[in-house]
Amino acid sequence: MSTTMERVMRERSDVHCLHEPFMYDYYLNPNRVRPTRDMPYFEPDPGHPQDFASIAKKILTLAETTPVFFKDMSYYITPYLETQPDFFTRIINTFLIRDPAASIASYYALDNAVTLEEIGYEAQWTQVETLTANNINCQVLETETIQTNPVEEITAWWKRLGLSTIEQAFSWSDKTPGDWKQVETWHESTLSNTSIRIRQASDSVREKEKYRNAASEAPHLDEFLAHHTQYYCKLKQLAISN
Repeated sequence: MSTTMERVMRERSDVHCLHEPFMYDYYLNPNRVRPTRDMPYFEPDPGHPQDFASIAKKILTLAETTPVFFKDMSYYITPYLETQPDFFTRIINTFLIRDPAASIASYYALDNAVTLEEIGYEAQWTQVETLTANNINCQVLETETIQTNPVEEITAWWKRLGLSTIEQAFSWSDKTPGDWKQVETWHESTLSNTSIRIRQASDSVREKEKYRNAASEAPHLDEFLAHHTQYYCKLKQLAISN
């Protein structure tokens, strides 16, 4: 769903969109503590900067002429929350959350070597807590709420961002955005749709079954779920409902 939200923003055509720019720092920067594995289905752009400072500079330079939207993962940047505060004050921070069982099952289906950190809720909460303590505003949105009424929910979000409503952003072609080529395999479901799929009552049952099947194959996912549910619940308490 985070990729779908990015696709909607791309269809606005009045913001410059970047896809997970800080992924390069997390997976490729030789000067930081990095995961002991490579990200699957990732074909890096050799010209993309690989350290936090250079990536942040690229974003801020682009923002001098056009508003910039970028979708990213909190665990990519948590080491820099305290050391690079000026960058984070320049950003309107929106956090998207989803039932963690559904999220874990979806991630595992694409990458069965997913780590505890990559599930992401703990890092999201760390980022929210740190930013809030420094009086930086955060917005938390729920995937399930957006999927139930996407036009109303996203339009209200745009209003809070100071963006106008652009109705054509809610439908798109099946053409792959240029900078998705580096991780195209991750986004096949979004690429196969031309709009946000409305959530159905049966989706919760299907998601629970998908998680049970994944956890029966990989019991450690239950540990992941138990660990991250506490942070999900804290984030859920902050979620905005329009």
